[in-house]
Amino acid sequence: MKRNHLLWCAGLLLFAAGVTAAETTAAAKNLLKEPLTIKNAQTTTLKDGVYTVTNPDDKTMSTLEQTLELNQDVPRPLTFSVESKAEAHQGKPSGNYGVRIDLVYNDGTRTNWINVGCITNSTDWKKTERTYIPTKPVKTATYYVQYIKFQGKVHFRNPVLTQGEPVKN
Repeated sequence: MKRNHLLWCAGLLLFAAGVTAAETTAAAKNLLKEPLTIKNAQTTTLKDGVYTVTNPDDKTMSTLEQTLELNQDVPRPLTFSVESKAEAHQGKPSGNYGVRIDLVYNDGTRTNWINVGCITNSTDWKKTERTYIPTKPVKTATYYVQYIKFQGKVHFRNPVLTQGEPVKN
């Protein structure tokens, strides 16, 4: 009985040590600085860290954005995300209601519209996330949260862009 008790305690200590180690592992740093630039102030407001977009028709283009100098020496994965909820969204799932990045590489070439759409019918906060692995070093990344050519009212919070460890060939 005493041996079982000791084994149980040892297992509990190992579990606790594992949880502590996992909690202290550094998360990738968010490269974005808030607030993001609002590109259509007629439709978008910022209050208490929540961007609210109200598009009156399906021709309106509302975006939030920020351009960052990454100056990578080697390609690094980029993970981008945002949390969103729809109050009155009219339309099917699309990258036009979501988050995207456009990249300029060190050699001057570009990759645009790397995106992921938000969950369109959720009235609860839902995180939308994607990781993109570039094939060459990135000079600049432009991060966008967008609600383009949709009628409705949506909310965004917690925009994030991180870069990971170098890509190994």
